[in-house]
Amino acid sequence: MFIDWNSGDNAEVLAYARKGSWFGFQNDPNEWPFLITNTTIHRPINFHNRTSNGPNIPYEKKKTSAIIPDSEFIPLSVLEGETWSIYVCTNVADLRYTLGTSIGNLFSENDDIQILEGAGAADWPPFGGASAGIVGAKEYTFYAPRVFNGNVRYEYKAECPSAAPSGAGGVTSPPTAFPLLTTPAKYQFFVEHATDRSVNEISQDMEFAVNAVIDNFLKDATNPLYQYARNDGLVISSLIASVTSPTEIGYLCIPDPPNVCNLISVDVEATHRNTASTEDVKYALLFLAAILPSLINVNMYEVKYVGERAVASDSEILLTGVPDRLMGDVESKYFEEATLKFLNQQISKSKYGAGEGALQILSVSVNGQKITSDSSILEPGRSTRRLKKANNVKVRVKGQHRPPPELDLGEFVESSINADREAFDRVLGEREPPTPSEAGTVEDISDLGYFDEVQVAGARDIEEADTEDPLPPKSYTPVIIQKETD
Repeated sequence: MFIDWNSGDNAEVLAYARKGSWFGFQNDPNEWPFLITNTTIHRPINFHNRTSNGPNIPYEKKKTSAIIPDSEFIPLSVLEGETWSIYVCTNVADLRYTLGTSIGNLFSENDDIQILEGAGAADWPPFGGASAGIVGAKEYTFYAPRVFNGNVRYEYKAECPSAAPSGAGGVTSPPTAFPLLTTPAKYQFFVEHATDRSVNEISQDMEFAVNAVIDNFLKDATNPLYQYARNDGLVISSLIASVTSPTEIGYLCIPDPPNVCNLISVDVEATHRNTASTEDVKYALLFLAAILPSLINVNMYEVKYVGERAVASDSEILLTGVPDRLMGDVESKYFEEATLKFLNQQISKSKYGAGEGALQILSVSVNGQKITSDSSILEPGRSTRRLKKANNVKVRVKGQHRPPPELDLGEFVESSINADREAFDRVLGEREPPTPSEAGTVEDISDLGYFDEVQVAGARDIEEADTEDPLPPKSYTPVIIQKETD
């Protein structure tokens, strides 16, 4: 929804739904059987200030002005040919709409749905007017035609259940929700500054600067965050900067006298559809961390990034004893999750496993397979040998890590597997089902015979060129940002 936040920082939101037209039923609560949200939302951090930023609110700010959390929203099931009405109400006069041309006219459409023009209610709470039978109540006012300003998020299903359950009045009951996901990330900076700057001013400056940089990322078609915004509805729902203790990262910032230095943490939350995983979105947010100081333009500050970074590597894992074929989709997903589990288990045994900034493997993806026949094995109880197939599996491993110590992720993957191949074999043999897909289903894994005789023969780090997802820089040089003084 688009809320311009002129009246305050909080808004109560109610949304009701009914099957069919709203016209003639707007004052009767019995005709709106589904309350699909009842929550309180808050003004976003650094939302457009009309006094200091001008009267016109940018479109990108409008899109993120009011997001209902997934936990407070129940989606509706709408079948082909059905018309539904949604009654959205707030206790503040800040919910924006625009003029229409005629009630019921088509306003917007795509191949799946149509949005029609409706009306705007002028009073709160809903269903309290004189026409609702309340003695002494004033007549509620509705302005029409009006057009809802906001985004309608939906999930398309080509096939629906043949007999959907019915609710009150024959209205189809809402199905299981397709949730929005929230992905947190944290940026941390050492900020060296003059003694006349308070910690509150520094926090506000860094909050504003990081927010502005991420806004530009979301508008840049070459940036990975842009694709998530475009394809998965990603928005930054929260961004808060605060001064924290250097003990959080384990070492101090030593400024040049008479300056002082503070550790600034910027906590970011991104909201997006579940078509993108939290692991992939977090990697994209951290991928950009090392270049943030070079893009932050804050007066007379020296800024150094010291927080968690995205790390990635390409490796080849050799599996022997495989059938004479490549892994299928379910087998590949099983192998990815087994590899992820094994590597995260190995972290605690390494020098990268201590402290809050310890290495964490976020995802493993299979990028290629090649069957070879370059070894043989003696059959038990026989004097003959048979050819033994092997699968060279290329994987991309993504994670997060905060130095020190400096990390070579490819070397970690290679040494972890080569040092404990038997442990990797045991994880592959556990036969835990893959995580459910975004649609909530998992294919039958009762037959994972592909791994019955598999042994992990080893791994090696490989260098991949011209990948769609480039690796982040392995080293970082702090950037000093200074503007002209008055």
